[in-house]
Amino acid sequence: MPTIHEKFFATVRKFGGKTAFTFIDRQFSYDEYNRLSNRIAHGLQARGLQPGDRVAIHLPNLPQYLVFMMGALKAGCIISGLSPLATPREIADQINDLGAAAVISFDDVYVKNVQELVPALASLRLIVVTRPLDLMPFLIQFFGRLLGKVPYPDIRFRDAREIWFNEFLAAQSDSDCLVARLVTDTAAIQYTGGTTGRSKGAMLSHANLLANIEQSIAVTHPEIGSETGLSILPFFHIAGLIAALNTIVIAGAWLLIPNPRDLDFIVRQLKKYRPSLIFAVPLLYEKLLARDDFRRVDFSELKFAMSGAAPMSDALKESLEAVIKVPVLEGYGMTEASPGITVNYPGRVKPGTVGQALPGTELKISALDGGAEGELHVSGPQVMQGYWNNPQETQAALQTHEGKVWLKTGDIARIDAEGYVTIVDRLKDMVNVGGYKVFSVEVEAVMQQHSAIAVAAILAKKHSDHATESVKLVVELRPGHEQSDKPALREDILRFAREKLAAYKVPREIEFVPTIPLTPIGKVDKKALRALIAEEGTK
Repeated sequence: MPTIHEKFFATVRKFGGKTAFTFIDRQFSYDEYNRLSNRIAHGLQARGLQPGDRVAIHLPNLPQYLVFMMGALKAGCIISGLSPLATPREIADQINDLGAAAVISFDDVYVKNVQELVPALASLRLIVVTRPLDLMPFLIQFFGRLLGKVPYPDIRFRDAREIWFNEFLAAQSDSDCLVARLVTDTAAIQYTGGTTGRSKGAMLSHANLLANIEQSIAVTHPEIGSETGLSILPFFHIAGLIAALNTIVIAGAWLLIPNPRDLDFIVRQLKKYRPSLIFAVPLLYEKLLARDDFRRVDFSELKFAMSGAAPMSDALKESLEAVIKVPVLEGYGMTEASPGITVNYPGRVKPGTVGQALPGTELKISALDGGAEGELHVSGPQVMQGYWNNPQETQAALQTHEGKVWLKTGDIARIDAEGYVTIVDRLKDMVNVGGYKVFSVEVEAVMQQHSAIAVAAILAKKHSDHATESVKLVVELRPGHEQSDKPALREDILRFAREKLAAYKVPREIEFVPTIPLTPIGKVDKKALRALIAEEGTK
């Protein structure tokens, strides 16, 4: 099996003059993408980076992300996505945990959150800083700056390791660069969000990532070299990374790069390019469905829409399919599995489930209390190598049985006779009410049906004895309900809960917050929410 960058070279040879990706209507061919990433690879080598060195990519969805990613892989390095929304502490933690030799960041965030950290980031030998429009035509850069549409902070470099992206590119050759690596070598270290504790770096090999791409291709059957994909997922997240690699490395497709937060731009891209594939999360689909212009888009070229990262309600799925006129394929995965584990196959969709195992993937349930529900365990070619520099967590997550490595997902699930999987909750996100297990996902799905609730999140309310828990509901209200009489609304929500839920599942406490924090891919961020609630409690 070839490595990712070897696969990319094969795609370039086959589709060199074809468009690889588009950003603000600027098209990059496969040949240009290859040349730009060659310059990055040569530049990393010139700075002394060796195969196996780690490179952190601290960028939003920009062409520079894809260029630096492929260049690092060509140089034999290991890539690691770093959220542009990360705090200075989180940035330092990840770079130091990686022992990263290089990082690329973008100007606005670099000057605010990174530059002051540089003296303490001893492992770094190279710090590349880019401006969002660096790879765009001069006129777009000029007017973007003149009209103030793009931040253009004044940055004064204070460290010999700092260099501008365009200066770094210009100094290098664009001749082919391909460092030999084994498919078993680590290609990426992707940090997991997790529900508790500090993030861990999942080590994913070239074989892991390529296996998951091949698994998804076996499901979707793209027409190689003829598809156009719109991925509304951040590249630094494993789902966004795999969608990008799938589209441009294997499928020879045309990838559209939108800002995931700019819904106006996303709709314009849908109208102009009429993609055949869409990758997004339920929350974003819900926001798009609320727009009349999205409902008027011509989706006649669309083959399917993929949804993941969080459960999609049956009502949302039905509404979306009524507009786009093609199936929504809902899947389930996690960073440690590169990330795909299951999918609802086209023509075999079972509502309320996350589908069946991907090809070559085995599933089993480690039952709780002898019941049908239990922790989901996964074995397959996409399962990670382990956690970076964390043998204790690796041992806890991976177990070998009869020659197979099994990943303990930490998710409570059940599997029916046909192999369809229903995710019930996170093992660590259950609430134990007098011995009864309350699954947060179930209660949240029910409560979100209330007309006043925009986002519902369930937390465990621990009592003073620390032995008993009750259900706490945190609510973000829909527009127009913020000024409601809170005591009356609280009673109405409780009445709704009593009608829909068993008594032990009914929230004993309801707290209203202006905004429930979400992860970059639209899932409720339980860690951030707990911190927010704790902070409010100290005021």
